[in-house]
Amino acid sequence: EFALNPCSTLQVSHRTGANMVEQVVRCYTPISPNGTKGFFDVLVKKQLNGRMTETMFSLEVGESLFFRVQEYKLSYLPNKWKHVGMIGGGTGITPLFQVINHALSNDDDSTKLSLLFANRRESNILLRGTLDDFAEKFADRFKVHYIVNQADASWKGYTGNINAQTIKETMPPPARDIKVLICGPDKMMAHLC
Repeated sequence: EFALNPCSTLQVSHRTGANMVEQVVRCYTPISPNGTKGFFDVLVKKQLNGRMTETMFSLEVGESLFFRVQEYKLSYLPNKWKHVGMIGGGTGITPLFQVINHALSNDDDSTKLSLLFANRRESNILLRGTLDDFAEKFADRFKVHYIVNQADASWKGYTGNINAQTIKETMPPPARDIKVLICGPDKMMAHLC
């Protein structure tokens, strides 16, 4: 049975030769809910010439990779904070999704959650259907906002880069019982942090 603390990752490795130098190692955050039996899912964006993604996308049935758990310093506990704001970009959604999934699956957790999810284009929004379903099903606890750099005329979300106004409109105001989590590409992290 799959059971992983929120904000934990799985380290995956694949040896391509006899030397340790030839071992490819990357970390991925699984998106499967705890309690899943017999498998787990990771969300992987294929990178051109990416050593691990090229390996993963070329595996044949029966071939395997080695996974191990890595736990991180942040521990999400039900009702520890009144409101958790999350700002994610691209595949940086995966650890945030892990927290969202964990929080919303616990009936005893009343923590409010807000997500601002940044992508280049609307077509790049990962997990959108699930996030929208969560926002509808848990409307009293979870709000999702999308921002894209390139939008067509039908786009109804935010456009451009995340800025102070966007954060003010989508995130909980600062307070002792508020937590804000940020995960995304280096450029976004440098811009926000």
